[in-house]
Amino acid sequence: RLLLDHHLEKAGIPTARIAGYDREVFTHIEIGLAVLSGEVDAGIATAAVSSLLGLDFIPITKERFDMICDQSVFFQKGVQALVEVLNGEMFRKRVEGLGSYDFQSAGRILYVKP
Repeated sequence: RLLLDHHLEKAGIPTARIAGYDREVFTHIEIGLAVLSGEVDAGIATAAVSSLLGLDFIPITKERFDMICDQSVFFQKGVQALVEVLNGEMFRKRVEGLGSYDFQSAGRILYVKP
């Protein structure tokens, strides 16, 4: 929502001109369905949602997502299983099929010192 507000203000577009602006949702699929139904004019969602629903998509930014965990649990079996899935070829192929995801840095481990 903050990203949308920023771009609307930058473009000089009053929020009153955006149908459904006062409606907030919690997931990308919810906003996609609201656009598809005509309930709202536009919303911020992923390319994957727009592709799934057959909606137009205009990229406005790139966003990075990281898996984070405390070092004390990193080597636990469940966390390692998740890391293995995220770095696996099958997972990458399925996600790449959704379009617009960049896995160049996937699998890189970063440590943050307290």
